[in-house]
Amino acid sequence: MTLDQQGISGNKRLKATSGQRKKGLLIFLVVALPLIGTAVLEAVHYDIGRLFAPCGFKVSHGLPCPTCGYTTSLRAFSRGHWVAAFKIQPGACFFYVSLVASAVMGIYVALSGHYPHWLRKGLAECTPKYIFLGTLLVVLLGWAVLLAQAFYKKS
Repeated sequence: MTLDQQGISGNKRLKATSGQRKKGLLIFLVVALPLIGTAVLEAVHYDIGRLFAPCGFKVSHGLPCPTCGYTTSLRAFSRGHWVAAFKIQPGACFFYVSLVASAVMGIYVALSGHYPHWLRKGLAECTPKYIFLGTLLVVLLGWAVLLAQAFYKKS
């Protein structure tokens, strides 16, 4: 029986179970703490890019790999320069916005005890196959933008 068949309208708030509240808090902690940590490191001018070796694909082929620019985009995003983060790597910026939205929804469910109907419906329809295909699409589109920028700069 679906929620609509039970007579629950889309505007009615559903009460979150204790398990859902715990999951919301866990999602918030897992997603928000690394983002907050990155923002703190950026605030004290620590270059998180030093933690990673140069991109082997870019060094050997002269072209960006599918995830080139993710760290630089994260640094710009954590400083609040969202347009710059999008220009650096659109796919990465999309993921960071999605992570922030997930953290906000997680803390909302954990603290308010309400579980929005649209969230329940969306999660029910969100299968691993769709998550994988969506992630692949975002990465490939972001890579296409980087390749276009690289070819434009060369000409």
